[in-house]
Order: sequence, then structure tokens, then C-alpha cells
Amino acid sequence: MTRRRFLPRNNALAAALTAVLIAGCGAPANAPEAAAPSAPVTVGEVTLSTPQEIRGLIEAGKGSIVVVNFWATWCPPCVKEMPEFAKFWREFDGKGVTFLSFTADFAATKDSVVIPFMKSYEIPFPARIMAVDNPDDLAKELPVEWDGALPATFIFAPDGTVAWSTVGGTITRDLLAGKVELLNSPAKTAVPATK
Repeated sequence: MTRRRFLPRNNALAAALTAVLIAGCGAPANAPEAAAPSAPVTVGEVTLSTPQEIRGLIEAGKGSIVVVNFWATWCPPCVKEMPEFAKFWREFDGKGVTFLSFTADFAATKDSVVIPFMKSYEIPFPARIMAVDNPDDLAKELPVEWDGALPATFIFAPDGTVAWSTVGGTITRDLLAGKVELLNSPAKTAVPATK
């Protein structure tokens, strides 16, 4: 699998790349058809987060297990795992697990791309658009080694250390639940760092 950074180093290049990606990718191939108008879909709130706020949210979860996912609407493996994260969140939310979701989509696409995406996939958890001009600013703030490839998922143990991570591939609800359950076990066994 080819890994690539999600953030270009200058704003003009970033805008051009986003336009190409959105125009070239179109709607995800497996996007569900629009729901019948009988019941409104409730989705998580979409907000913006600076690199400092992202670090603060991760640190605020210390004492619980923190699952952090970086994704984008234009990233096919990210799209594939969204329903899995929704299942995981519905099962583990409020049970000693904090789930943080950060999208690499541009802030200007919040209403036109991100919120419709959240609705089409019925994503129940909040998503934060990373308000990042320079990817190095984000790298300096994150308590993990990460090159910006998507999707990326990190699980932090209650002591704040990274217990498990995966970058560039998709994960399932069962895989994620298994890693979290290992951390919740009485022995608090270290979770292997790779799939």
C-alpha cells in the first residue's frame, strides 16, 4: 500500500490538491443511498481543532483508554472503516474509552463535504477538522511518531502511553475492540504495536 502525507506544505498546493481529490474521487463507491425522509439521521457534531487543541483532547483522556483516528472523506481506506468506528463507538462510548476522530478535510469543506459525509454514513461520534496550516505544527504537538499517512489509528493506555497503532490500513470493530479489551484486562498486558 502506498503511504502518503495528508497535508501539503503550502496553502496554494493544499487548495489545488483538495480540488483535484474532490473532483477526481467523487462520491465513495460504496456510499449508501439516501435514507428515506421518514426519520432524520443524528450525527456527531463537526468542529475545528488546532494542533494544540488536538494534543489537549488526547491528554484530557488520560486515565481512560483513548482511541484516536485520523481520516479524510477522500481517503478510500478511511471511508471503508467509518462504519466499523461507528459500531465501536456505539458499543464503547462512556465505558472507560474516549474516542477522538480528526479529519484532514479542509475547514472550508465542513458544510459541503464533511457534514454530508457524516450524514450519509450515519456517523454518531463528533469529528474535528484539523485546523493545520503546517503539518510540522501538528507533528510537534502530537505525542506519537506519525508521518501523516491516512488512515491512522492510535490507542493510548490509561497512563497516556501509546499501546497500539496502525497507519495506512483499515481496521475493524472486532480488531479495535480486542485491543481495547486487552488494555482493560486485569493483567493490563501490553498490546503489540502492529497488526
